Amino acid sequence: MNVHFICRGNAHRSVMAEAYLKSLNLPGVTVVSSGTVADLYREPNRKSLQETLDFLTARGIGQYAKASSEQLTQERFHQNDVTVCVNQIAYDEGSQSVTFPSDTIVWDISDTNEGHRVLKPGDLPTMYDDEIFQQIKTNIDELVKKLSLAA
Repeated sequence: MNVHFICRGNAHRSVMAEAYLKSLNLPGVTVVSSGTVADLYREPNRKSLQETLDFLTARGIGQYAKASSEQLTQERFHQNDVTVCVNQIAYDEGSQSVTFPSDTIVWDISDTNEGHRVLKPGDLPTMYDDEIFQQIKTNIDELVKKLSLAA
């Protein structure tokens, strides 16, 4: 089974999701991630991606994370059995350039500076990372149970 996580820049949430699911070492499960605007924001998102990699390394799963962002393309869907957009924003944005599978799962995981996760002057840009990661882990653990991916 193939699982594809999609966010906007492929520098934060989808990278966390990909690394966490890979870290579970589930037999027969391949995991990828991409972003709806990864190419457009590749340079500005370099720092965010590095912070995400540092975050995952500190939690012992950095070796499962990829080192560069990938743009969402239609071709990426042909080999995926499960497509997950991390929130409605990613789904809506992606829908402007690709046709999602009809069974695409849409979570409700806001990124930093989306929804209630708004930074104030002086806040660290990583202040919501633990909260976001916990929400991702919970959703993935539920997905694994639902799809009976565990051995």
